[in-house]
Amino acid sequence: MRCLPPVPRGGPDWIDLAANQTTVFYTDGEGRTIRRFDTVGGQLADFAVLPGAGNGFALRLLPPGDGSGGLLVADLGDIKRLDGAGAVSQIYDIAGEDNWFSLNLDPNGASFWAGDFGTNNFYRFNIATGVVEVGPINSGGALFGICLKGEPTAGTGPVTCTLGFWKTHPEEWTNLDPDDMPAWGGGLTYLEILGESAEKGDASVLLAHGFIAATLNSGADATLLTDAEAMLTAHPIGSGDLQAKGKNTHADRAMALGLAEQLQAFNESLECPLPREE
Repeated sequence: MRCLPPVPRGGPDWIDLAANQTTVFYTDGEGRTIRRFDTVGGQLADFAVLPGAGNGFALRLLPPGDGSGGLLVADLGDIKRLDGAGAVSQIYDIAGEDNWFSLNLDPNGASFWAGDFGTNNFYRFNIATGVVEVGPINSGGALFGICLKGEPTAGTGPVTCTLGFWKTHPEEWTNLDPDDMPAWGGGLTYLEILGESAEKGDASVLLAHGFIAATLNSGADATLLTDAEAMLTAHPIGSGDLQAKGKNTHADRAMALGLAEQLQAFNESLECPLPREE
């Protein structure tokens, strides 16, 4: 296991994981240097040294999340945007706010939120223009962090339109009713099927997961969907036909797994939520 090294001011403070899921960008104990450490390769060259005085607090990588798109950092007296070379390209500030500390990106992809621990006010800024879109909002107490539902983070990557998304977002379903029960579903609704586990590698369940997600996504190959539904009709959920049974494994299991793999590849190629026509 590799650990972030000690730094002069007492160790890493705020961190952000890059899109490759191994590189960590971090402020050095609320100092002036933004450093990088790779959990595989070890310490990397510093990303930037912040100009002037202050304390580097929260930082967030901007797309594509590898440092080439720069980052935002709360720098006490103001908030700085750094470019891919680590140079200051933009400054955000509001009169009377002199203790910028917390910062997070907005799910809209165009804004960020930042808070001041001196006034306990927080705001939403437009990244490109610097315009204040929301605020001030007062927290009513000590403000040392901002948490946003759905906040984008570089290390998690995009949300793809697979089983996990559709299982937790039934309100986004448009061309299937989550409460309907397909004939091949073994008495379960579409939504309940997405919660089923594939016991003994049951290919019927795996195929059903991919089929439901691909149907919701729209645009999958029609022949692939037809073949998948025909397989499910022949081997419905709960039949146990397509479980792994050693020498007694059904000959159709390999074909069902192949169909499930193709559907999974299609679903993983899409980012969610999908754009919808008004």
